[in-house]
Amino acid sequence: FMTNQPITKVFVYGTLKPGGRYHHVAQGAGAFTFEKAHLENFIIYDLVPEGYPAIIPGKGKVHGYVFAYKDIDKALMMLDKLEAVHDSPPEYTREQVIAKPMNETVWVYVYAREERLQTARRVESGEWLEALPDDTRLLNRIQSEQ
Repeated sequence: FMTNQPITKVFVYGTLKPGGRYHHVAQGAGAFTFEKAHLENFIIYDLVPEGYPAIIPGKGKVHGYVFAYKDIDKALMMLDKLEAVHDSPPEYTREQVIAKPMNETVWVYVYAREERLQTARRVESGEWLEALPDDTRLLNRIQSEQ
């Protein structure tokens, strides 16, 4: 007997992360707890000049956080809006994925405009850091210190 549990968690990998420029939106979407996590079989890109990341299925790993919301419906309404899920065409689609290492089914926003990625930069480390596109020296220094 399987209960179809609603998914109450969201994997974030970009501007919604703690310290990110849209983390306040994540917080405005209601109370949540968060823990470090990653996704397997996804590739992450940095969109320039937009300054935010995009993930698509592929051979790779993406690092981020799983947010567990108290009121998931309210949270998804706000996050769907931020991620332009209902635009036509949508910028992102909300999909179910397995977050590691907890092996839980969570929501994630997957980039929907693949033709746009032809000029995007793949983030080989899988860890997207907020940085100004022209500030690569600082970015390289931060990454080498980790």
